[in-house]
Amino acid sequence: AMHTLGLSHEVKDIFNTLLEKKLIYPQDIHKLQILQSNILFKPLRGTLELRVCPPHSAQPYIWLRLKYYPVKDISGDVSKVVGTVENITTQKEADALNAQNISYRQEEIKRSKVFIEADVTDNIIISIFGKQHYLEEFEGGKYSIAIAKIIQNAVHPQYLEKIKRLLSREYILHNFRHGITEGNIDYLSRNHGEGIQRYLWFNLRYSISMNTITRHLILSIFSRDINQRKIRDLRDQYLLNHDALTGVYNRRYFQREVQE
Repeated sequence: AMHTLGLSHEVKDIFNTLLEKKLIYPQDIHKLQILQSNILFKPLRGTLELRVCPPHSAQPYIWLRLKYYPVKDISGDVSKVVGTVENITTQKEADALNAQNISYRQEEIKRSKVFIEADVTDNIIISIFGKQHYLEEFEGGKYSIAIAKIIQNAVHPQYLEKIKRLLSREYILHNFRHGITEGNIDYLSRNHGEGIQRYLWFNLRYSISMNTITRHLILSIFSRDINQRKIRDLRDQYLLNHDALTGVYNRRYFQREVQE
């Protein structure tokens, strides 16, 4: 960190040096001033993280972690406060990206009608929730058995085999080995309401990640209601290719067919 800033490793007073050379990121100067004030009246042991602007660098700032602690003299009184400086920029960037991903994931879960998380390596459902109460019985069960039953109960026959294959354990493992970690499909799902069975358009999206500790593959499945959007898109597509008065195919449709 000291080398990055172009400073000697023997700097006696890192706080004053950073301030004098105007290396502190403007929004973080108050952190250092508060710390200096605290140490002046009561020597502390702790950690301070702040942004510093390295000279002659394309980066607007780097993150430093200052660890400080008191040193006592022979009589037991605190004589000075010393510390170390560590460059934690990479860690901070990774934490920010992770927080962003978690936030996005939480928002996506909120928008989903059904969310399923499974350990594909162990073939276990980790968590599952949705408005359908019967889903709760599958939590902790075998993924391959649970997903087959859920698909059979919810998906329109036209999309049954496609989604069964897309979410099969073998297909997920095959995809991950070949670098494919996500996919999605629009499908018709059964909706039981007011005693009438009808189908609504849903979008199913899955993503695969590896747990860095257990090295197991974790599968996340999101099913979201897109019925209104899908109907609007289908209506627009119909009007684009059909005459509004007669309902027969229009010139645009035939021109495209001839070109293809």
